[in-house]
Amino acid sequence: MIQFILNKPRNPKNIGAAARGMANFGFRELAVVAPYSVAWRETRAAVQAGPVVKNAKKFKTLRAAVKSSHLVVGFSTGSRRKQDETWMLLDDLAALVKNARKEGRRVSLVFGSEKSGLTNEDLGFCRAIVKIPTVPDCPSMNLAQAVAVAAHSLRDHAQDPLMRMKKKKPVSSDNRERLIDRCLEAIRKADLLKGWDLKKTEQAIRKSFIKWNLAKSDAAVMHRIFRWIIQKSES
Repeated sequence: MIQFILNKPRNPKNIGAAARGMANFGFRELAVVAPYSVAWRETRAAVQAGPVVKNAKKFKTLRAAVKSSHLVVGFSTGSRRKQDETWMLLDDLAALVKNARKEGRRVSLVFGSEKSGLTNEDLGFCRAIVKIPTVPDCPSMNLAQAVAVAAHSLRDHAQDPLMRMKKKKPVSSDNRERLIDRCLEAIRKADLLKGWDLKKTEQAIRKSFIKWNLAKSDAAVMHRIFRWIIQKSES
């Protein structure tokens, strides 16, 4: 499980927007530490993500929020923070989380308040700190935007089954060659080779099929289409 923790957020709208950013990429586990507003669950900014806010866990301290986590990662711009910690970028985070999830570990991602971010004391609970690459002229990000960027980078590990669909199996070279042969046969049967060089046509088709990086299921569909063309041309 991956839990997103908002530490001492001040604006209910940011809580709602953060929940929406999580939901956009299939995440549902939200925890809020000492929110500034007592009415934070009433936020209207959680468009289509109301259940994320409604079911969010509330804690008095960050220590309590990360108590059951095996891996805690903080997010910071790096300004005014200790530099002797383990800093990483989003690609490194994805690899770290992937290994943790393989081992069945609970992961918590911690985001600081809009006003001050995470303090050195807060970062003390974190095994690593992520710095989202931004331009020097505008280094800090809005809380909800940072949550959305993090959620997007980890979307392959989302709880939502729609975000964890099995990746399509790539088509084999042998299957691709059979598809090329069937495509050429369909072109010949449909009498579409007039004025075309057969060898160059074959090369162009092969180049396109390789470039498209077809999945096995895609090739199956195309086989059926070419077979239909051949049957119609012969009738």
